[in-house]
Parts: sequence; structure tokens; C-alpha cells
Amino acid sequence: MNTYWNETGKFQKAYTFFYDKLVPRSGNAETPIGNLLRIVSKIYYRKFNDGDSYYDLTNNEDGDAYFYPITTIKDIDKQLLYKLEGYLEDDYYEKCVDTMMKYIMMENSTPDTIWNPETNRLVKIGGVTGLKCLKMLDCNLTYSKPIY
Repeated sequence: MNTYWNETGKFQKAYTFFYDKLVPRSGNAETPIGNLLRIVSKIYYRKFNDGDSYYDLTNNEDGDAYFYPITTIKDIDKQLLYKLEGYLEDDYYEKCVDTMMKYIMMENSTPDTIWNPETNRLVKIGGVTGLKCLKMLDCNLTYSKPIY
């Protein structure tokens, strides 16, 4: 399945919004999240345009790989990078992009608001739309008693 290739991905509106905002026409992005989006998008493109696997792109017998492994991206949560790399290695490209987009949307949320992937706007967490967005992004809202 290659939904983002066909511009019908689960979080397509948010993907397009953040790609246009964060990824330059050429070269590195100005932010770590922009670089993550740029690199994963190129890997995804190469998979569905040229048939190259993540392994093909990051390993080369001559030592001249097209990409460094995504785990080398600086200033991004390492656990996330290893999870994304696992999806790419196991040929789960859609899951990789969906998970990356959840991360990007959560990084653009605040303690009181959450990114709405349908409108590309922040909404209050406690409202109906906010609760719907929490569910879409696989988040749980947890309350705790205050410490006195």
C-alpha cells in the first residue's frame, strides 16, 4: 500500500501542510523535524518510485550509501527513530509515515491544545474535537490527583 504516494494517506492534510512548511526545495531543513520529514519522505518516494528498500538506500557494498540511517538524525527522540527504522526495515512504510506524523503533530501541540490533522489547527484538548483528535493520534488523557 502506498497511500501517501497517491496523496490519500491517513494524515495526508497534515503531511502536506508540514512538508510545505518545513522542507526546503533542496538541502537540509532548518529544524530537526523538518529533516526527519525530508529524509523519511525521500525514502518513501524511492520505495514507491524506484523500488529501493531502506536497506538498499542505507547500505552499499562500496560503502557509498545514498542515505545515512535515520537513527543518525540529530535532536529527535532516539526511541522514535529506532521505531521508525524498524518499520522501514520490515517494509511498513505507511506505518512509518503515520507514526512520524503523529510525532510531528504532538510536537506542535501544547499541554492545553492538540493538533487537529483535519484542519491543521490547534484545538482545546477538553472539547469534543480535541477528544476526537486525541483518539485519532492514539493518545490518552490522564488525570491525577494533585499533591498536597
